[in-house]
Amino acid sequence: MPEMSAMPDPEKSAIAPNQSSPNPSVFLVIPAHNRREITLSCLNQLQQNGDLTQYQAIVVDDGSSDGTGGAIAQQFPDVIVLAGDGNLWWTGAIAKGMASAADQGADYFFWLNDDCLPEAGAIAKMVQFMQAQPNSLVSAACYLSELEDFKDSTTSATNPEQGDRNVPANHNLIPTGAQGRKQVTALPGEVVQVSEMSGHCVGIPAAVVAKIGFPDGDRCPQYFGDNTYILKAVKSGFSAYILGDAQAKHLGLVKSTIADFVNSFRAQGKLTAQPDFWPAMKLLFGDRKSIFYLPAQFNYCQDKYGAIVGLAIFGFKLIGWLWQLVQVELRGLSISSQLEREQVLNAREIEKPGNVTSE
Repeated sequence: MPEMSAMPDPEKSAIAPNQSSPNPSVFLVIPAHNRREITLSCLNQLQQNGDLTQYQAIVVDDGSSDGTGGAIAQQFPDVIVLAGDGNLWWTGAIAKGMASAADQGADYFFWLNDDCLPEAGAIAKMVQFMQAQPNSLVSAACYLSELEDFKDSTTSATNPEQGDRNVPANHNLIPTGAQGRKQVTALPGEVVQVSEMSGHCVGIPAAVVAKIGFPDGDRCPQYFGDNTYILKAVKSGFSAYILGDAQAKHLGLVKSTIADFVNSFRAQGKLTAQPDFWPAMKLLFGDRKSIFYLPAQFNYCQDKYGAIVGLAIFGFKLIGWLWQLVQVELRGLSISSQLEREQVLNAREIEKPGNVTSE
């Protein structure tokens, strides 16, 4: 069962002067690349919430060719747009935005993916939480937007991933943190302490940046830049939490499996043949857009488990991924062969004399 934490008592917290202000300087850093409509939807949500009035948004447009930057400038003139050359990736874009926010005196930094839409009041709740407990980082609880709201569901069942808590069987709550090797979530009313977090919607006090700097885009350019940064912060004496009452909706699929990425690469036309083992392996393990990008996975294991244990776990994981890839490709081959057989049988059926019509 995930470790629960009592809500911090502001009376017992020694809040830093610059972060105890009723109007702290809060910056929302949003990485963007060629997803104009999604990025605009995110900004529109923030505007409807009143967040763009209360906080400063920075969009780091990393070399988009779809007019993202121009559309933002036209529709949201108060949003700061920083340009990248297409090589920043997620972590580099986050670091660039945080550096700009730091130069402007940010008290709190927020990571916000453009496919993550905070509900009204979510960011304010996260800021209040960090003010009450200044040495803490906090994540929103994220829900898949396609399914009905968890908080409105009446069907419940015990979910084994949630220990003995009563969780709706059809819940759409995404794990946004981990305690050791166990992924965890936070239900409404809960505050769950974690050792690492995903960067969907995360608040970070300036004290963290002052102590450990910005995320490292070289070691983990796309995936795990968020996890490794939170791990580093926790190891440096800070605490990290998921705040169940601060909710956000996530648009679309959260890719996490070998099959997810193989199908994605195939949909992009990067994989054509079936099976396509060697090209698939190169993309899975060598493409920075893949969660299985080996340098990032290796660095993550090193940061989380240490040099020796991390190396061993990385090796075991790699063997497992290779086996999963073989299974995915063989399954695809089987489906492809079945379709080919059906096409041949259909062609033969059409060619039968009894099926030929004459005028």
